[in-house]
Amino acid sequence: MKKRSAGEQASADPNLAAVLTTLALLAASVPACVVPREPYTTEEEPGEQESEVDACPVTGGISHAGQTRFLHGVNFAWDNFSADFGGIPEWGTKGISETPDVFETQLADMHKNGARVVRWWVFPDLRGDGIVLDGKGTPVSLGGTANADLEKALDLAEKTDVYLILCLFSFDGFHPGRDVEGVWVPSLAPIVVDATKRQALMKNVVRPLAAIAQKSNYKNRLLAWEVINEPEWAMKGQSPYGDPDYTPMAELDAVPHAVMETFVADTIAALRAEGSVKVTLGSAGLKWARAWSLVDVDFYQVHWYDWLTPYWPTSKTPSEYGLGDKPVLVGEMPAEGVGGKSFAQLSSMWLDAGYAGALAWDYPSMDVGEMDQMSSFAKAHSCETSFAGTSGGGDACTDVAPDGQYTCAQQAGWGKCDEAWMAGKCDQSCGRC
Repeated sequence: MKKRSAGEQASADPNLAAVLTTLALLAASVPACVVPREPYTTEEEPGEQESEVDACPVTGGISHAGQTRFLHGVNFAWDNFSADFGGIPEWGTKGISETPDVFETQLADMHKNGARVVRWWVFPDLRGDGIVLDGKGTPVSLGGTANADLEKALDLAEKTDVYLILCLFSFDGFHPGRDVEGVWVPSLAPIVVDATKRQALMKNVVRPLAAIAQKSNYKNRLLAWEVINEPEWAMKGQSPYGDPDYTPMAELDAVPHAVMETFVADTIAALRAEGSVKVTLGSAGLKWARAWSLVDVDFYQVHWYDWLTPYWPTSKTPSEYGLGDKPVLVGEMPAEGVGGKSFAQLSSMWLDAGYAGALAWDYPSMDVGEMDQMSSFAKAHSCETSFAGTSGGGDACTDVAPDGQYTCAQQAGWGKCDEAWMAGKCDQSCGRC
C-alpha cells in the first residue's frame, strides 16, 4: 500500500487537520534555537561560503575564499626598511607605487621559487613619510605615498599571484626618538602609552589604511593584517598569564603587558571596523605562548629560531603548547632551517602536525639552495599550499596564456616561463604543477 503524506492524511481526516494547524501555530511562536559556533574550526568563515567542494582542506590551516590551506612562503620583509609604504624623501627612497617594477620583479621571483604567501612590513618604525604627526607627536593622517603604495602592493600581488600578510608595526618602533642619518625618527612608545594619541593612530592611520584595502579590486590578495611584529621585545615586567617574565631589549622604551595588550586590542578593533580581513600578531616565540590568548586574533603566529629549540622543540603540536583553540602559523623561521632540520623538512613536519603554515626569513638573504627548499615543498604540496586561482592549485592546474596572441606552448618553447609577466600564467606548460 502506498503511504500517504501528512497533507493527504489531513485532507481525509478533519480532526487531524485541526491538530496539525495547532502544532504549526505553536511552532511559529517558539524562538529559533541558536547554536553557538565552535571556537576553532577549519570550515568556512562568515562570508566565505564555498562555491564547490574544497579539493584538499588542510587540518589546522587558514581559511580564505572558501578554502583551507597551509600558508607556505617567505618574509619579504621589506625592500627598504620602513620606506616601502610611504617613502623617505630625504634619502630619495621611494615607495612601491613610484618604483613598481622593482617590487614586481621581486614578488614574481618569490612566486617562481614556491612562495605563495608573502609577509611584508608596513611601518616597522616611524622614519618614513607614511604616518604624519603633529607638533605634539599625535598621528593626524597617512602621508607620503602610503595610500598609493598599499593599492599598488595589492595590485602587484594579483599580478604575481601571491597573497599578503601585512605587518603594521614592530618592536623596532619603540626605540626612543632619534636622528638616523639626518632623518628624525619619532618613537611609537608615547603613542601607545597615551590614550588620546593611541586613538588618533587608530582613527587617522589604521582605519584609513584598512579602508583602502577594503576598497581595492584586489582585496582578496590580503590574507591578514598583522598588528605588530615581536612586541615582547618591547615589553617589561611579569606576564599576567603564567608565561616567563618579559626580557625587553635594553635600548627600547618598553611598556608593561597591560599597555601593549590594550594597544593590540585597539588596533584589532580599528581593523575590524573597516572590513573582515583576518588579524594576527607575530609573537617572538613560544616562551610567551599565552601572551595573546585574550585578544581577538583569528590565528596565532609564532616565530621559531634556534634559541628556542632546546626548550620548545619543533616536534610538538600546537595543542601540546596549549594553542589548540586557533590555527598556529610559524611566521618566521630561518631559511636554512632550525634544529638541524631544513625548511622543507620542517614544513612537511608542521603540515602533518596541524600547524597553519611556515614562512622563511627572509627573501633578500636566501641563497639558491634555500630557494630550492621552498620550491621543492611547494611542488610536493601544490594543492595544500595554493588558493583557487593561484598556480599549482591541485586539480585546477591549467594553462592561461598572458594574452591572446601567443599560446602557452609557444611561450614555454621560447623560454619565457621565468619572466615576471608570466607569473600565474601557463602553469601546466611551464611545469609548475
